[in-house]
Amino acid sequence: MPFTIFVFNSIPLGPINPHEILAAITASNYYTLCGQYGLNPALISPGLARLGVLAAPAAEAPFFTVVYRQDGERPVVVTIRDWDGASSVVLPPISLQDAIANAVQVVSIELAEDQLWDLGLLLAYEVARWAAVQGKGVVQALDGHWYRLNEHQAFLPVGE
Repeated sequence: MPFTIFVFNSIPLGPINPHEILAAITASNYYTLCGQYGLNPALISPGLARLGVLAAPAAEAPFFTVVYRQDGERPVVVTIRDWDGASSVVLPPISLQDAIANAVQVVSIELAEDQLWDLGLLLAYEVARWAAVQGKGVVQALDGHWYRLNEHQAFLPVGE
């Protein structure tokens, strides 16, 4: 069963540039984030040594992957699709209904259960941060709560 973070964007993401995504997801302090997510900081060095963003050339596919594990192990899978809200089963708080109604794209960031305990969790939230910044989006986190980014790109619960 996949675990999914959703980012609802009011502006569609442009073409996928793996180098730009890699730069964005490595801009944060991973030691601080490991502390916040309850992850072992010893995971950072091996994960960064293998870290890469793989995408189809010229945006031919509506997804990309974030590789950080040994070959053959599941990466973080990111899917980007148009959003019209018509098929929505999302129940945002009242304060978010306009944001969801105005969303034109949804980014889904999928993790397997074992990735919740390794660097995959941190990387998934960094991809969500990147997508929300680029698309002026709101995030539905793994815990089901909704977040927006402040001017410093920090996640804040909606309503704060």
